[in-house]
Amino acid sequence: MDRCLECGFSYVAAPPTAAAEEVAALLEAYGDLTTEIAETGRAYRRPAPSVWSPVEYLCHVRDGLRLQYARIEVALLSMETSLSPMRADELAITERYGDEDVDRVLSDLIASGHRLVHQIRTLRDDQHDRAVDFPTLVPSRRTVGWIVRHAVHEVFHHLGDIRRGLRPPA
Repeated sequence: MDRCLECGFSYVAAPPTAAAEEVAALLEAYGDLTTEIAETGRAYRRPAPSVWSPVEYLCHVRDGLRLQYARIEVALLSMETSLSPMRADELAITERYGDEDVDRVLSDLIASGHRLVHQIRTLRDDQHDRAVDFPTLVPSRRTVGWIVRHAVHEVFHHLGDIRRGLRPPA
């Protein structure tokens, strides 16, 4: 996948080395959500039965940031070349995303994001090319550089989902 058809994010538009700054900038936007969430009172409202609420998306992004950090660690430090799937929908249920405290989730998300930013900044150029089996519907080989770009995509894409969920119903 080179471009997300839903949000327009391009995996090839910027090099993985720019990812740390992209994530850092997006984390500021997540920090700004605190006011928007308080003003709308819609953090726990699902826009539709099959669409997550803003707090559920926040939990997903938080856990996704943690997972991408761990995936990069596995790719760099292990002989294992196959990554485990996230199982996002299952996590949302078992971890009760819809019941989590939104302020706590935002704080944890931002902390996880900064940890990932630090990790990305410390990657050497040659480490971006390390390849692993990525768990998708059709398993594929992906590089650490691609995982880094995927992390940026997730943070970018779901910020849009959260903002849509905070809007008043049409």
